[in-house]
Amino acid sequence: MRFSLLRMFGYFLGGLWTAWGGRKRIEAKQRRNLRRLVEKARHDSPLFHRLYADVPPSSEVELRDLPVTRKPDLMREFDDWLTIRSLPLGKARAHLADMSKIGVPIGGVAVFRTSGTSGEPAIIVLPSRFLEYTFGISLARFERYHWQFLREMRKRGMRVTVTGGNGHFAGAGFNKLVRSLHPRLVKGVTFVEAEQPIGRLVEQLNAIRVSSIVTYPSVLAILAREKEAGRLKIDPIIFNTGGETLTDELRARVLKAFPSLKYGILDAYGCTECLVLSFVCSHGRKHVHEDWVILEAVDEAMQPVPDGVLSDSVLLTVLANDVQPFIR
Repeated sequence: MRFSLLRMFGYFLGGLWTAWGGRKRIEAKQRRNLRRLVEKARHDSPLFHRLYADVPPSSEVELRDLPVTRKPDLMREFDDWLTIRSLPLGKARAHLADMSKIGVPIGGVAVFRTSGTSGEPAIIVLPSRFLEYTFGISLARFERYHWQFLREMRKRGMRVTVTGGNGHFAGAGFNKLVRSLHPRLVKGVTFVEAEQPIGRLVEQLNAIRVSSIVTYPSVLAILAREKEAGRLKIDPIIFNTGGETLTDELRARVLKAFPSLKYGILDAYGCTECLVLSFVCSHGRKHVHEDWVILEAVDEAMQPVPDGVLSDSVLLTVLANDVQPFIR
């Protein structure tokens, strides 16, 4: 598995160009990416070849033409789902059973697993192109605000990730993967396991000159409590959260407990299937990367709901992963 700075730069330039063109250019880019992915999926994935037997030609297809897929069904057809034949389900599970291989590629791809909080754990396969997209598109959407706190973080100390370490989850595995492929991209980042006694966690953090922390809201609640009690001595300038719901009450408590939070709390919206689904702007609003991600708010019948109406579910289409197609 290789990481290409050149291709990452291509995603960066493409992301800038698309955003500068407004809605018309974003929608045109999304449509091109969708049709390219559909063509790849129907040609190289036996499962999608069957699913799309009656779908219009790839060059003409629209999102509404495509059937809805569900995670349990996709996992049952794992070997036919992928567009590569070199990673059967048994081989992927054997790799995930070995804790020494967290963040280690297999067969030219990275493999992670989801926690199964929605009821169905999944094995997620990410090609190097998706990693290049992750960094390139993120840089393309940076504002002056983001560059400012990045520069200050590097001066203030270490960026710390506090997340699950007892499994092939993306939180820990992604950092280890990128460190092995291109260490400079995660320079100044250290990892602390969330699954340990709170006293030991606090001890580890106190031993680090922390500038920022990436973690779950549930862990953030623990850190706020330890800070309030005077046991946690760190003074980060920003928290990044994800994976769980960050409530307004917890946000207010954390901001009060950590007066050092110059840049507040950035709460990401994403998942293992699409690590970079959205970004948070300087106004604290979340924006989907619509040129590479399609997120559909739907009702129980999988039909779109009007703007402002709470949906029953969402359909996710990840246009940057053509090895394991997530389409609707």
